[in-house]
Amino acid sequence: MHIGISEFYVEKNAKLTFTMIHSWGENIAVRPRSVTIIEEGGQFISNYVCMEKVKDVQMYPTTKLVGEGAVARLNSILVAPEGSHLDIGRKALLEVPGTVLFLPAVRSSTAAILQVVPKAFVPIWNVMA
Repeated sequence: MHIGISEFYVEKNAKLTFTMIHSWGENIAVRPRSVTIIEEGGQFISNYVCMEKVKDVQMYPTTKLVGEGAVARLNSILVAPEGSHLDIGRKALLEVPGTVLFLPAVRSSTAAILQVVPKAFVPIWNVMA
């Protein structure tokens, strides 16, 4: 089993891009854990890529947008050949007005889990106008 822990802090008006590319054996279980905090005007882009057979991946990264104008883009590219188990979830906490969360469209034969917890939510069409 592989367990990975990542913590990210994006300060005011900073930008961070994080890309995780996994290429595990078909008998490996993987448990990546991550938390991100994004301050005012900060931008966080997360790319997760898993394109080969893996026994089991279970992840539920949490992103907290705590400053006005904070932006998160959470992207995944996944291939799950027969025998793979991918439990890929996300949690986004929109703590203040004016935060933006971008998620790509998902096309999959498996279910994906996304939990968004808006404490003060402003629709994207109002923020981008």
